[in-house]
Formats: sequence, structure tokens, C-alpha cells
Amino acid sequence: MKNLNIIGCGKVGQCLGALLVEQQVVDRVTICNRSIESATRAQRILGSAAIVEQISQLPCADLWMIACDDRAIPGVVETLAGLTTLSADACIFHVSGALDSHVLEPLSCSGAALGTLHPIRSFADPEHAFRAFPGTVCAVEGDARAVRSLTELCETIGGRSFEIANEAKMLCHAGHVFASNYIVAVLDVAQRLYRSAGLSEQTIQSFFPSIVQGAVDNVLALGTTRALTGLVIRGEVDLVSKQIAALHASDASLAELYRALAQQLLEITERRGDLSSTEIDAMRRIIS
Repeated sequence: MKNLNIIGCGKVGQCLGALLVEQQVVDRVTICNRSIESATRAQRILGSAAIVEQISQLPCADLWMIACDDRAIPGVVETLAGLTTLSADACIFHVSGALDSHVLEPLSCSGAALGTLHPIRSFADPEHAFRAFPGTVCAVEGDARAVRSLTELCETIGGRSFEIANEAKMLCHAGHVFASNYIVAVLDVAQRLYRSAGLSEQTIQSFFPSIVQGAVDNVLALGTTRALTGLVIRGEVDLVSKQIAALHASDASLAELYRALAQQLLEITERRGDLSSTEIDAMRRIIS
């Protein structure tokens, strides 16, 4: 079995570390976090993990996982570059979805394999992510040795992997943001509008799960083009105009968000071909 060092053992680090322990990929884990308190919380999930206060105190290891915030990764790499405990047989990787392995280049003199492993799923609750991880797709990127090693790691803990080009990571991650974070933002706006309309929480919860789940189910079953319903695709210019006016009266910023999203709906509508060019132009004038 291998030894693992985790730098920045937050939600992602806890989940992946626990999976590696459970599958007996590693038998010794050492954690280095910004605070002893956060390291202790991670230790409870990982079991017998050791804790150090400084990166310089981390022991030699086969695997080095950098799981801190993206903005902290360059500083961590700079610190690691000054260590003598890095082995040419090691694999050093970060789990950022946006940054590629170029950020690890200062470590190339160590001879270690350098790469990235990004599980494409939400880690809002590490324990839920741990239980639900089997089948999770992970993007793997880096040098050839790292890609081989990280692909094997991913499969061992129950995931599925694909290799992504380093120059494609940022655009791909932007897609993840739209598919997850922005959905949360849009649903939050929907709930705010329901409350502004005077609906009680009980009433909102009576229909909110079904409308959200129905939309997601339709997209997964039919694709975005066929799943779209509503005012824009029906060409109901008057109702769209009235909704924009109502939103302006309530919160002008939400009216602008409505317009921006309606532009995207209109693109899908054009792709569908349900409306004539005259109807498309009339809708475009309202939402632009």
C-alpha cells in the first residue's frame, strides 16, 4: 500500500482520502491544513490520519494530494518545491477543476509525476459524496505517468475517468459552473420571487421539488433542445413583456437576468424550429 499526504484536506480531500483508505490504496495519511481545528475535523473522517502544522513537516509519500482552494495552489507548490522529501517515484496532483497541471511545473525538477484529478460532482456534504461516489466521472490531466496513476486511482475507488487536454480545463470547468452552481443561483431567484409573490414556505415546498425534478428529468431524458417548454418557445411575446415589466417593478437586476437567460432560451427555440422568423424577431426585440 501507499502513503498519502493531503494538503488542504477540506471536503474534496476528505472524501477522496477516505475512499483511498477504504479501498486500502493507502495505509498512512498525513494532513496539513491551515488550522489544527480543520485538520482535526478531517482526521475524524479519515480515521488514523496524522496531522502536521507545516508543509515542511510532511513525510515522504507516494501520493501528494493538493486539495486546497485554487488561489492557494501556487503558494503550496512554491513551498513544496523547496522540500527534499519529494521522490521521483511519487505522484503529485491537485484536484482543481479549473487549473491544469502547468501550475505544478516548479515541481518538475523532483522527477515526480505531475497531474490533476477532478471528480465531477458536488461535495457540499463530504459524507454524502463518499457514499454516492461509485460511478463518479473524473477528469484526469497531466504527464503520461500521472495520467496512468490517477486513472488507476480513480477506478480503484469506484470512479470512471476521461483524459482532458490541459488547455481545455478552464472552459470545461465553466460548463460545470453552469451545470451546478448557476442552477443553484437560478433556483434561489425562483424561491425569492415566490416569496415576493406572498407564497408561504409550505406552499412553495408543495410544488418546488416536482417542478425542479421534472425539468432535470426532462433534460436528462430528452436533451436540452427537446426538453424546453414555456413562454419563449411558444412565442408568447405579450406575456414575456409583462413578466419583464413586473420584474423591473420588483427588482431591476432580476429583470436583466431574465432577459439574459431568455436570450439563451431563444437560441434553443431557433434550434427547435418551432417559431417562424417573424416570431423569433418579435421575441428578440422584447428580450434584447
